[in-house]
Amino acid sequence: MNPICRDYQRVARDYEKLYHELEKRVNRIVKHDVKKQPHIRIDFDAVSEVPKVYVDGVDVTDVSTGGGLVALHLDWITNTEQENRKHFLLTTLNRKTHEYETIGNDSGEGAADYVTKD
Repeated sequence: MNPICRDYQRVARDYEKLYHELEKRVNRIVKHDVKKQPHIRIDFDAVSEVPKVYVDGVDVTDVSTGGGLVALHLDWITNTEQENRKHFLLTTLNRKTHEYETIGNDSGEGAADYVTKD
């Protein structure tokens, strides 16, 4: 076999090994950095009443378990000929730690999903 062909085959094998190793590392990083989006459920009987808000099945508005609703903003318009902006912002107070937690989703330009604690 021609020495150039052997060198080419060795380089191709090394490149393939390197590619697969990099692919594994990138997948590990991406899986680690992507946060699971919480499932949100909002129940209310009247707009003038405080709604019950559940995040992943937990009532975050239940004062007896240390929760407390601070703010809830929801702006959702059906897409027609144009795509309309969707906005969601939920702020609660953890009465045990005295920290605010904000969960938000903004599908407008520069969209970001986030969970913050203050």
